Amino acid sequence: MLLNLTELLLANSSFMPHGMCYLWKPGLVGLHLLSNAVIALSYFSIPFTLVYILRKRPDIPFNGIFLLFAAFIVSCGIGHAFDIWTLWHPNYWLAGNIKAMTASVSLLTAIALIKVIPQIIALPSPQQMQEQIREREQAEIELIKERHFLQTLLNNLSDGIVACDQNGVLTLFNQATQEIHGLPQQFIHSENWAQYYDLYLPDGQTMMSPEEIPLFRALHGEAVRNVEMMIIPKQGEPRLLLANGDPIIASDGEKLGAVVAMRDITERKLIEEALHESEARFSEAFSNAAIGIAIVSLEGQWLEINPALCQMLNYSEAELLATNYQSITYPEDLDRDLLYVEQLISGEISSCQIEKRYLSKQGEIVWVHLSVSVVKNEKNQPLYFVALIKNITHRKEAEQALRESERRFRAIFNSMFQFIGLLKPDGTVLEVNQTALDFGGFKLEEIVNRPFWEISWWRIDNKTQYQLQQAITQAASGEFVRYEVDILGANERIATIDFSIKPVRDETGQISLLIPEGRDITASKKIQEELRKNEQRWQLAIQSTGDGIWDWNVQTNEVYYSPRWKEMRGYQNDEIRGNLEQWAELVYPDDYELVMKAVEQHFNKRIPFKLEYRTLHRDGSYRWILTQGQAVWDKIGQVIRMVGAETDITERKQAQTELAQLNEQLEERVRQRTSQLEQVNKILLATTSQLEKRNQELDQFAYVASHDLKAPLRAIANLSEWLEEDLEDKLDDDTRHNLNLLRGRVHRLENLINGLLAYSRVGRVSSEFQLVSVERLLNDIIDSLAVPPEFTIEIIGEMPTLRTQLLPLQQTLSNLIDNAITHHPRQDGKVSISVVEQENFYEFTITDDGKGIDPKYHDKIFTIFQTLEARDNKESTGIGLSIVKKAVENQGGAIALKSQLGQGSSFRFTWKKN
Repeated sequence: MLLNLTELLLANSSFMPHGMCYLWKPGLVGLHLLSNAVIALSYFSIPFTLVYILRKRPDIPFNGIFLLFAAFIVSCGIGHAFDIWTLWHPNYWLAGNIKAMTASVSLLTAIALIKVIPQIIALPSPQQMQEQIREREQAEIELIKERHFLQTLLNNLSDGIVACDQNGVLTLFNQATQEIHGLPQQFIHSENWAQYYDLYLPDGQTMMSPEEIPLFRALHGEAVRNVEMMIIPKQGEPRLLLANGDPIIASDGEKLGAVVAMRDITERKLIEEALHESEARFSEAFSNAAIGIAIVSLEGQWLEINPALCQMLNYSEAELLATNYQSITYPEDLDRDLLYVEQLISGEISSCQIEKRYLSKQGEIVWVHLSVSVVKNEKNQPLYFVALIKNITHRKEAEQALRESERRFRAIFNSMFQFIGLLKPDGTVLEVNQTALDFGGFKLEEIVNRPFWEISWWRIDNKTQYQLQQAITQAASGEFVRYEVDILGANERIATIDFSIKPVRDETGQISLLIPEGRDITASKKIQEELRKNEQRWQLAIQSTGDGIWDWNVQTNEVYYSPRWKEMRGYQNDEIRGNLEQWAELVYPDDYELVMKAVEQHFNKRIPFKLEYRTLHRDGSYRWILTQGQAVWDKIGQVIRMVGAETDITERKQAQTELAQLNEQLEERVRQRTSQLEQVNKILLATTSQLEKRNQELDQFAYVASHDLKAPLRAIANLSEWLEEDLEDKLDDDTRHNLNLLRGRVHRLENLINGLLAYSRVGRVSSEFQLVSVERLLNDIIDSLAVPPEFTIEIIGEMPTLRTQLLPLQQTLSNLIDNAITHHPRQDGKVSISVVEQENFYEFTITDDGKGIDPKYHDKIFTIFQTLEARDNKESTGIGLSIVKKAVENQGGAIALKSQLGQGSSFRFTWKKN
């Protein structure tokens, strides 16, 4: 049947070809041939183009319609191609079938096209398409921006973000993740994640299995929270991460993948560990701190306290917690504490440091250095105080001692006789003592912080200033510099000083200070010149005397022995060493301590040095020596040398031995005479009794005589006054002057009688011994004297209370003070009274700033009736100082005067303690 169909389709015997219809005209046949060929080719190219477009753009809608159109066009192309065939071959059955196939395809295409007409109509127009394209392009731009923003956001996150799709392929690996891992994003299967990205458990030793990886767990639907993991990259530092992950699920429930956020908590962990360690250290430090630490409420209640604070205040922890800081604060410090608390709570200050006092449990003061800060919450509201409390009681005591030491140093510094100061190493003045300031005549603030060489002391000439600058430079380099120099003082006074500069090093060995010191040697220079002359005379005296001379330099222990001294011991001049040890080697051993003790008493108590001792002669015998000497002290009482002479008294000693024998003979005679003297003593006792009776009679006579002599004198004085009153209008000036002169002579004679009476009683009229307060006695005497208002009487220091006879001491002090006032040339004079306690007596000194007494009259003034001024100029009996001298000597003391004209007078007398 198929064969028959094929034959039918190909049968052409009964038909004629189309060319015959065209009469085989070449032009017409060619026209049809060419047209059908071009149409067929075009039809065949169009489907291929459509198929190519569809393959390239699978997203084009209605692709089935395009395929039907392609089939339709191909069918049409086949029909036109077959028309060329039928020009010569009349296979019209086949041509008809081709057309029938084309009709079928066309019909299907039309039907399909009709079905999609609504959709085609709904398709946008080209303008709409352009608008949609623009909108889509804008949306795409926005999407790109959003994606870029999202990517930038993800890359700028400090947390690592990693995501994968439903197949476990990594789709997101932000910058932080890459930095954490030190690796870029790779499409690696989940089974290899741990190995490739170095994922470990928190122990840092065990690599994570896929089931333990947070992203893997999230991919399988688990919400992963706060999983710690370690990343130990092959290059870089290990990191500890905290991971949180979730599955990504679409709105329709489809699983799209998973996402995990990783936070690097390495630093936080280290901080937490450090914080934990810090808290542990704080707790340890709080408990074991050497200083007190406390947490205090805003009201002052102790919240927490450490043992050091309890120990500091001698409270137990429970006892102290039961109190508040107000109750143990020293009352005078509490107001200041409360003021600081107000400032801390108000935020005016955030902390404070003060020194204050607490009271211990026993009530003792405890000085502390208190550092307080306020702790606030996140709202800046104060919560409590933290206090650090250091016990500074010992430091305060040391500071007090230092201040006392500073005061003592300042007193000593300013009272030193030497010129002394402090300089910087460059010569800038820091400090100068009062002695130097007084010499220069200026104040400290006028010279501080000025170069030392610019001070007027050194402006005597340029050479002096240059020399000082050089000396400061040498001292600043560590040298001790000393030389003698002339300096200029106030009122153009020039003084020679022994000047030195001493460097002072600090604990690092650097020169930190220079100490300049100057000792006024002007007087000693003059003395040295005199000594030089005296030395010449001394040498001449040594050569001419028969005694041995020695001169001991106590400070260097060098001794000069004269040739005669050496000769006494049998040695030549060059055979004796010039030191004290040489003498000690020769002295008789038993006499050494005796001599040294006498030297010590001479040095310390100034007891005259004179004794006998034995010394070794060169021939082996011991010679008796009589030695005596005198020490020389400097201004501060230090012994600087001692000079003495020695006499060989060996022959005298031998004579004394002989005399001893004679003394034994004399003792017998003395015993005989003793009995005779006892008889004489009895006679003397009787005589003494008679003398005492005569003294009493003399006292009675003196009283009667004074009374009888005073009565006519008073009568004469009264008569002169009555005459002057009665003849007042008749007397001329000369007569009045003579009357006044008469009364003056009467008063003088009365005073003379009183003085004689007092003088006669001194030493004869005894009074009982009693405790006498000298200060009270002086005040009574001063009150009894006519002291001018401007006159000053100063009692220096504390006066003693001693057991003595009151009347002689009262006479002595009264006469001396009255003389100082009476004979003072000014009404604003000054008298000073002082005392120095000695071993067995008190030494009183009465000093005035009057006109002074010429030394040639010092002995005369103690003689009775002697005055230095005419009695008409200055009324005086001339008995007062005689009474003083007699009263002092009767008490076993002595009186001396030190005075120069124009320099005042100083009377010094001694009075036995008992």
